[in-house]
Amino acid sequence: MTAATAAAVTAPPKAGQAAAILREVMEAHWPSSREAMRAIGHARCYLQDQLDVHSRLMNDEMDWAEFDPDLEFFDGDPALAAIEAAGANAYDAALALKHVLGEYQRREAEATERAREWKS
Repeated sequence: MTAATAAAVTAPPKAGQAAAILREVMEAHWPSSREAMRAIGHARCYLQDQLDVHSRLMNDEMDWAEFDPDLEFFDGDPALAAIEAAGANAYDAALALKHVLGEYQRREAEATERAREWKS
């Protein structure tokens, strides 16, 4: 583990929070429509990709310059900045996934309620 990696481990774990949100979404009830499953699935795959990038940076399997060559021009350790940025990207993707799931759950609940009202 490099010094940048060690410093990132002690930083607030955005990628860890993203992974927890992913687990929460995977355990949640997914609406049954194809549109919902497709949208949630795409958001989940995007989050998985972001977590993979973060993991590769943490394990020195990806160079920071491959992640973002412009980090060279910022103050501080570019490897640490890349790890932090990748974690933030993963967290943002996790929040988007949670939002997509919530939106389709809301739509399904509204449709169910409308169907109950129609039957009565």
